[in-house]
Amino acid sequence: MTTARSRTARAIALGAGVAALTAACSSATEEGIEQLIESQSGGDVEIDLDDGGFSFESDEGSFAIDEDGNFVVEGEDGEVVTGQANDDGFTVEGEDGEADFSIDGKDGDIVVETEDGSFEFNEGSEIPDEWPSDVPVPENLAVTSSSFIGDDTTNQSTVTGDIDGSPVEYAEAYGARLIGQGFEETGVFTSGDDVTATYMSDAYTVAINGIGSTDASFVTITVVTN
Repeated sequence: MTTARSRTARAIALGAGVAALTAACSSATEEGIEQLIESQSGGDVEIDLDDGGFSFESDEGSFAIDEDGNFVVEGEDGEVVTGQANDDGFTVEGEDGEADFSIDGKDGDIVVETEDGSFEFNEGSEIPDEWPSDVPVPENLAVTSSSFIGDDTTNQSTVTGDIDGSPVEYAEAYGARLIGQGFEETGVFTSGDDVTATYMSDAYTVAINGIGSTDASFVTITVVTN
């Protein structure tokens, strides 16, 4: 089912993309773009291409951005968030304070700094550099995706990859390595070749999730600071 909220989000994304390609558009094109976005959202859209701006309004709220990257977002409950976008990311300010978002377009890294602390997210196709040294590095895992999320108090490293053989056997072997590093097994659930297992030490909780099939099997391992 497509909700009004999802239609609004899709329309904002569509409009933002359109706004980046508007330099050669005429007023007739503006009307066509507005009708396209409105058909996706059910909301009213106003586009001022001459000034390089874009605005969107619906029952779910509104969004507006000018040619200098200044934007205003208003939610359906009346909450207002303002901000300014630049080549390195953007700054937002709302009722809960101000936050700076730094985005590395090449590596996909995101760093958020707020009055209460900082938060970092990055993703890739290798074991995260931030993987704790006292947690065994997964072996025989063809990494397909990985991520790191961290703030001033909690870090989470996740890696997913394809394996040869049974996820249950892989989880057992990796669990044995964890126990050898001082971890305690806190739970294991298996169903066929599928497995979920958790291990805990004083510093970390490790979750292992594996899915097996005749075509391919994969395992996700997540490490979270306690």
